[in-house]
Amino acid sequence: MSIIFSPTLQRLLSNRFLLFLGSISYPIFLLHNTLLRTVLVWAVYQGIPSLRTPNVGENDAQSTEIVTNSFASLQALAFCLWLVLLILLCKVWRDRVDRSCLIFSQWVEHIMTDTEAFFKVSSIGHSFGVALHSLTSGSGKGWKDGQV
Repeated sequence: MSIIFSPTLQRLLSNRFLLFLGSISYPIFLLHNTLLRTVLVWAVYQGIPSLRTPNVGENDAQSTEIVTNSFASLQALAFCLWLVLLILLCKVWRDRVDRSCLIFSQWVEHIMTDTEAFFKVSSIGHSFGVALHSLTSGSGKGWKDGQV
C-alpha cells in the first residue's frame, strides 16, 4: 500500500534494471540450481587449475598467500562469468520459451471459452455418439451389416 502513495518507492522500483530482474525472475528460479550444480561446480573444481604451493624453504608463508589470493580471484571470476551466463540464458528463456507458452495458453483459453466452438464440438460429439450407438446396437446400417 505504501508503494501507491510514495513517489520515492515508485521511482526506485521503476528502475529499468529492477524491472529487467523482475522479468527474468522465474527463469532464474528455474535455471540457477541446475547451472550452479553443473557449470559452476565444473568451473571451480575442474576449470580452475589446481594451485599448489611451491616448495620454497623460507618463503612458504608468502607463496601460500599469493597462491590463495590468486585461487580466490579465479573463483570470483568463475562466479561472475557464471552469473553472466545465467542472466543471458534467462533472457533467452523469457524471450523464447515464455512467449511460446503464453501463445499456447491463450490459444487453449480461446478454445475453452469460445461458446461457438464449444457448441460445434458438442454437436460433433453428439453426432458421433448417435453414430456410435447405432453402430454398436445393431440398429441402422453400420459396420456389422458390412456397410460402413
